[in-house]
Amino acid sequence: MTLPAKWPPVTVLIITFNRPQVIRRTIQRYELYLQYAGPLIWRIADDGSVPGYVDSLQKEFARLNLQATVTKRGGFGMNLNNGLKAAFKDSDYVFLTEDDWHTLDYVNVTKGVWLLASVPKIGLVRYDEIGIDTHLDAAVLKHPALHLNDAWVRYFTFGKKSRYIYPGGHPNLVHRRYYSAYGFYKEGGEIASVERAFSHVLATKLGPEIAVISDYVGSPKFRHSGKTWKGTAEGDPNYGVR
Repeated sequence: MTLPAKWPPVTVLIITFNRPQVIRRTIQRYELYLQYAGPLIWRIADDGSVPGYVDSLQKEFARLNLQATVTKRGGFGMNLNNGLKAAFKDSDYVFLTEDDWHTLDYVNVTKGVWLLASVPKIGLVRYDEIGIDTHLDAAVLKHPALHLNDAWVRYFTFGKKSRYIYPGGHPNLVHRRYYSAYGFYKEGGEIASVERAFSHVLATKLGPEIAVISDYVGSPKFRHSGKTWKGTAEGDPNYGVR
């Protein structure tokens, strides 16, 4: 692969519901720490939060030209699907995260885009820590036109038998071919049932592989700051239930 004359846009998509303090901190940290050689398009997918929630975020982050889809309590799957479908109208590449995953360190999106553009069999690059009982195959991608320190991308691909192959709402960079092959998320039902259904699809259906760049193995780069399912002050214990 030669260096692109123009790096493609990447849409940063944050899935959210009614957590005004948490999402503000998350957006601020991504704005500071996401590293990408090309343009970033900023989006939120909101599942029908309180009136003014989306408007206030768009006003506060006007410098990001923050776009939004709003799903009126359609549940986790529908909200995620609506956000992804809108994001893919802007770009083939989407950096997806939920509002309660904020970064602790710099996140190199350029490496992920390069990997997805160079290795078509890969459809998604995880940026979180990998789970236990994970089967990984190591590989390396070398770019002859880059300087020595930037010329290598070492990465691992996940075996289908890995226990935690499904990335959930953990930070990941995905190409549209991933969802073209596997389909989108089940709509209706609570979060766990949506995630179990998609995990089953990943485990049983042929499609693009999932990879993780070696920089993000074994060293936490993110903190899960919100515990909606525990009913925190900003949380909704019924989030994801239609």
